Amino acid sequence: MRQKFMLWCTARCMSNIFLRSFEARPDFACRSAPYGIAKFVGDDRSGVLVKYFDYQEGFKYIDVKNSMIEFEEKYLTKNILLKDHYYNFIGAPHPLEEVIPKGYTHGILFRDPVNTFISLRNLFLKINFEITLENIAEFVNYEKLYQTYEEIIEKGIDPNPVIINTSLLADKPEQYLREICRIWELEYLPEMMDFPNATTCLTDYPAGDVVNWRTAAIESTTWRKETEHCESDLLSYPVEIQEYIHYQELYYEKLNKLCLRLE
Repeated sequence: MRQKFMLWCTARCMSNIFLRSFEARPDFACRSAPYGIAKFVGDDRSGVLVKYFDYQEGFKYIDVKNSMIEFEEKYLTKNILLKDHYYNFIGAPHPLEEVIPKGYTHGILFRDPVNTFISLRNLFLKINFEITLENIAEFVNYEKLYQTYEEIIEKGIDPNPVIINTSLLADKPEQYLREICRIWELEYLPEMMDFPNATTCLTDYPAGDVVNWRTAAIESTTWRKETEHCESDLLSYPVEIQEYIHYQELYYEKLNKLCLRLE
């Protein structure tokens, strides 16, 4: 019997590479961040960053849910992996359980807030987004991610989501992928370590320039260790941004204590 998986991700946490590891498998159909269109572009859009995106009629959260059901029906013989960002659901006009499809095993992908911030800063510079506390907080909100994790459990969506620190995963990708496959009752396949440099799951996104956020992920063909950043990388930014990132580290530590580790 096929299985369905949904991953809730922080920004800039190598989630696209993770997704592509599974898309390389012949028994999986994958989809990347379909709810972003509802968050930033469609009729239900919300948040401070909508000013950077052109409005497109339709694309409500319920529309995305229905498109996921159609996606499942299109690939009846394959396992399904949906990856999306927790912040795409902040401001959604319906409860979480009403806007996501049912029957999924859930997981959390994250990395530490300093690395996330620096990677996000580099992206903002590339696409001309302002580096302000308000804009950063839209994407770096580990408190909300932790609350989402609790909500998934409390509402009975999934009693035991697997939590994955992608910094650990990138350091030992084959070992962690083998363990994730074991937990998800899948056979590990060697092709998960090597994938093509263009994939359907990363281009199935009708939000115009948003696809340009993923250039590096699209070009990479295998796992790589992350670039480490340190506390000093924050020092050139306003104190309010530094304090905000430090506050988010409290929730990062909560998740890190619960994350998957190799024995």
